[in-house]
Formats: sequence, structure tokens, C-alpha cells
Amino acid sequence: MSEASIKLIAIMIFSGLLAYIGDQVGYKLGKKRISLFGLRPRQTATVITITFGIIITFLTIIFAMILSEDVRIALTKVEEIKRAIREKEKTYQELVKEKEHVLSTVDGLNSDIIEKKKEIKTLKDFYSELKRSVIIFEVNEMISFVMIDKNSSYDDIIKKFQELFTKTHRKVTQAGIKARDLKTIMKEYDKMIKEKAKLLENSPTRILLKTVASSNLTLKTMGGNFFDVIAINEVKIIPAGTVIRSPFYIDAKKLDIKSIYATVDLSIQQVYDFLIKKNAFINSPDFVHPVEIYEISEDVKNTDQKIMLEFIFKDDVYTFGPFNFQVRFVVKDLDKDKAEDKDKAENKDEKTI
Repeated sequence: MSEASIKLIAIMIFSGLLAYIGDQVGYKLGKKRISLFGLRPRQTATVITITFGIIITFLTIIFAMILSEDVRIALTKVEEIKRAIREKEKTYQELVKEKEHVLSTVDGLNSDIIEKKKEIKTLKDFYSELKRSVIIFEVNEMISFVMIDKNSSYDDIIKKFQELFTKTHRKVTQAGIKARDLKTIMKEYDKMIKEKAKLLENSPTRILLKTVASSNLTLKTMGGNFFDVIAINEVKIIPAGTVIRSPFYIDAKKLDIKSIYATVDLSIQQVYDFLIKKNAFINSPDFVHPVEIYEISEDVKNTDQKIMLEFIFKDDVYTFGPFNFQVRFVVKDLDKDKAEDKDKAENKDEKTI
């Protein structure tokens, strides 16, 4: 039996009990012929019966409210429930309108997405075309190189040419440039290779063989002779004992280690620029290890003075090296500088007078 059925039976029993009690009270009062408020006994009995009927109904409702929360809510919060229902209906209508607006917006966004996809496709096509036309190697830019030792034989030089062409072909194809197969290129350059090998055999100096782009090479480059071969003989470009003085003074008292490191690095860059102007063959300006730069910076910091760096080449420098130099600190004469500044100031005053 369900809980609702049990509650209904309980209410019926309670109502019957109240009716029985009311009937017994009315019966006894009727026999006693009681008169209230100046009424006749029969009228008094009628009033009492009606009163008990009201009491029975009230108590039945109270009992039902005690037994069932649903009855209690229905009798005490009807208006509140109706108001909540009206608000929910209003909210529902607003949500329906909002849903329609959202669906309309989604339709508009779908149209925008379709348009954007078209734009993206156009941009991708443009980027693809741009990528194909971007310059990978500029004209006369070095692609690859090999070193030929001095007194090399004809056969050794031929092998070096083969190595150079292999490295060049691999580099351009890895960059995405469309080039012919290596065998075809080697076959076309065969006569030139043999002629140069004859000229370069048994050379008393080392020789740098390098390939340079014969034109601007892009991803569109296909076929054709896209590079030239250049041979550079090794010659002495800087004699031993050459000194390069940095134009930067470093005040170790005022600068921190990072600032000193940056200035030392800039000074070494001056050495690199000097070597390049002398036609030295250096792949990268980072020809001095960062650890060495740091050690020089630490030495500068420990001097605790205002100094200048000098770079002294210990050995003769040839086209391909060695690039061995020694760093020397030149302490700035502060007293001499003050005297020079004083002389300049006095001369300026004399001119003013």
C-alpha cells in the first residue's frame, strides 16, 4: 500500500471519529434541552451541530496538513505558487525569444564562417605562392665549401669537387629548392671540374673551394646551373704582432659583470670586422667561445680600474686562419686625463677672453 493511500485512510478515520464525537455531544445536549442565547432547545441544538461541523472540518484540514506536506503547501502557498508559475512562464517566453535570437545569430555566424574559410583558403594560396617565391640564397651568397690541402693530387682534388657538389646539392634540396639530380649536375660540370683540378693540383698553399648562388635562388628554382664554383688561395693577410685596440673604455668600478661582458663581446666583434675587411674566411662572428669572453670579463672586473682592451695576434694570420690572439689590458691614466681636461678648459677660457 502506498504512502498516499495510508494518509487518505488516516484522514477518513479521523473525520469519522470527529463526526461520531460531534453526534454524541449533540445527542446529549439535545436530551438535556439546553438553551443558549435565549434560543429554543431545538435551535440551540442546531447551532451546536453547525459549530461542531465547522470544528470537524477545521480539525480535518489541520490533520491533513500535518500528514501531507503537499496539502500544507497547497493550502498555505497557493498564491505564491501561482506567482512563481507566472514568473516561470514569463521566463520561458523570454528564453524562447532568446533562443530564436541565438539561432538567428548562429545562422549569421555560419555565413561568416563560410566567408572566413574562403578568405583563409585565399590567404593560404597567397602564402604558398609567396613561400615559393621567397629568396633562399641571394646572388653570390655562399652555399657550401670544402678545403683542399696544399700539394694535393689531381685525384684528391676531383674527390673534393665531388664532396663540394654533394654538400651543395643536399643543402639546396633540404632548403626546399627544386634542383636537378646530382648525377646530371656532375655530368654537366665534368669538364670544368677536370680543368680546375689540373690547375689546382700540387698547389703550395691550401685552397678554399666554395659554391655561390649564380642568381637569387627561390623555391621556384628548377633546373639550370644555379651555382658557380670559386677557388680561393690561402695568403697571409695579417702579420704576427699586429695589435687591434678596442675603442671602448671599460670602467670596472662602475659596471656590473653583465655590462662588462657585453662590452668585451662588442670589442671582440671589432676584431671579427677587422678580419673580414682583410678577406679572412670566417663562417660566423661567434669565432670566440662565450666561456672565453666570460673569463676575459672576469679578469676585467678583477682589475677594478678603467681599462681598454688590446688584441695582439700571436701568429701570422692567413686567409683561413689561424685566428690566435692574446688579450692585453691597457689601464687608463686618470691623472693624465684630468690634466688634459684641465688644459682643454684653460684653452677654452683663453679663446673666450
